[in-house]
Amino acid sequence: MSTLTCILVFPNCRGEIIPTEDDLSSYGWVLYENGDFDNARKWFGDAVKADASFIDGYNGMGWTMGHLRQPDSAIHYFEQYIIDVNPNSFTEEWLDIYAGLSFAYNAMGDDYKTREYCLQFFHPSNQNLILEDGWVFSHNSEFDYFDVFVIKALSEFNLGKFDDCETTINRIHDDPDAPTFPAFTCDQHKNNLQGDYIGFDETTAVGREDMAYHIEFIQLSLAE
Repeated sequence: MSTLTCILVFPNCRGEIIPTEDDLSSYGWVLYENGDFDNARKWFGDAVKADASFIDGYNGMGWTMGHLRQPDSAIHYFEQYIIDVNPNSFTEEWLDIYAGLSFAYNAMGDDYKTREYCLQFFHPSNQNLILEDGWVFSHNSEFDYFDVFVIKALSEFNLGKFDDCETTINRIHDDPDAPTFPAFTCDQHKNNLQGDYIGFDETTAVGREDMAYHIEFIQLSLAE
């Protein structure tokens, strides 16, 4: 049979190729990693439509909406999965979602929910920073667990949980994978070096100002 006959008799000899939800989300991440967030949103949306229980579709939608400066929509997709779709099956992708929710609620100015998801993110049953490497977002390595530490400290400061904030600040400094922070100077602490315990007098305005200064200092140091 000639090729022409094949086309005439069997108009689709190879059959229709239908992309799976995994195909759709995989290409969504390609677009995401290239900064094409508008088109990434469409592909992740199609992945969710193809399989309403597929975690990667919700994860991709959440992170993409965050980059599109729509944190409320990011929260919708992240929470839809972990609360409504599959609340009892933790996988490694949940760390992406907990981190994304922490960032999104921080962008919304909700310190209580920010801290709530930071605590979930760092819960020892979800990741053990003593025994294993900390989280790094696989689709953008500029985001890692130190960023979650910073917004945890910030939310604790804003909530008036100064003891917790001090603990978080020192936890960042004590982490074996922490960058070497430059010496810093503020009213209470002169030229502190990494390894020194950093305490703040939360009962005074100066102490609280120093704590706020130090959170900003860490944030700027990590961004370099």
